Amino acid sequence: MGNTWQTIKQWKIKPDELISVIRFSSNNNYVGLAVQAQSRNWHFEPRNRQTTDVIWTIQLDNHDRRRFPIPLQTEEWLIVHNLKKLITQIDKNGQVKRTIKYPEVLRNAVLIEQQQCLIIATDKKQLHFYDL
Repeated sequence: MGNTWQTIKQWKIKPDELISVIRFSSNNNYVGLAVQAQSRNWHFEPRNRQTTDVIWTIQLDNHDRRRFPIPLQTEEWLIVHNLKKLITQIDKNGQVKRTIKYPEVLRNAVLIEQQQCLIIATDKKQLHFYDL
C-alpha cells in the first residue's frame, strides 16, 4: 500500500442502520453486508462492488446479536446467527434455500476458501471443522 488512500466509491446507509459485518463474495464481484436497524431488524444485502447497487435483500430474524455472512463458491451465502443454533443458506437469488439447526450455540464462523473448509466457533469454546 502506498502512503495515500483514495476513495473510489462511497454510499450512505439509512440513519437508523448499522453495518455489522462486511464480506466479499467468493468471486469478489459483490460486497455482502449484514445490516441491523435500531429496531433490531436484521437484513442481508449483497451489493455490486463496482456500482454499489443492491443486488437483492433478505429480511432476517429480529435479535440483538450479530449475523455473520459467509460467501460460498456457488454465489450462495451462509448466514450464521450469533448466540443461536441457526445457520441460514441463501441462494444466489436471495431466497432461503434451507435453514440448518445447529446442535450448539454459535459464536462465529469462517470459510477457508482454498480448502473449502468451514470452521465454526461455538459457545462451548470449541472449533468445529467441516469439508464442503
